[in-house]
Amino acid sequence: MAELLPSARKHFGMEVAFVSEFHDGRRVFRYVDVQEGIDLIQVNGSDPLEESYCQRIVDGRLPELLQDATQNAEATTLPATLAIPVGAHLSVPIVLSSGGVYGTFCCFSRKPDLSLGDRDVGTMRFFAEIVSKVLEDQQKRDAARQVPTMRLREVMDKRLYYTAFQPIFNILEDRIKWGCWQNSKTPCVRMRWGIWLRCRTTHIFP
Repeated sequence: MAELLPSARKHFGMEVAFVSEFHDGRRVFRYVDVQEGIDLIQVNGSDPLEESYCQRIVDGRLPELLQDATQNAEATTLPATLAIPVGAHLSVPIVLSSGGVYGTFCCFSRKPDLSLGDRDVGTMRFFAEIVSKVLEDQQKRDAARQVPTMRLREVMDKRLYYTAFQPIFNILEDRIKWGCWQNSKTPCVRMRWGIWLRCRTTHIFP
């Protein structure tokens, strides 16, 4: 993602590129790349979804390509159009494999660009498909990392384990010299073959 956003922004000659997520009625800027010296949006910043270009593009009230947003009647109903101002604007939905819309992949500039056309929209959709795959791969990795943590938390909260002590015996001196191992064991819940969780700590006798 760190390479994709700058590449897209520079390819279209825009000042800002971002990936937004639609979350709880807000548009959240998850990934952002801006031209040096410009500070219009920040990572994890957000605003009401209904007041955004992104929502209007997804539901069809705005086209995916605006060569000059100030010349579009619907766009001028949004305060940001004249406040920033927004000139060229290119945005497409990020659609996940489930069919759900994650958010949008957007590029915009404060100046109009009459050279942008349908081919650029097609290229933007291609970028959005790559973003979708990257996001889903990341979600799968995050979910996989959560499973061991959730299982361990359940084991600890419900005390689904038992403890046994095993002495560490010095055969040459025929005595317990170093202390013992404390073994806490439990069958991990919902594991088909009963994979064991072992936590070992050493207790040293004085």
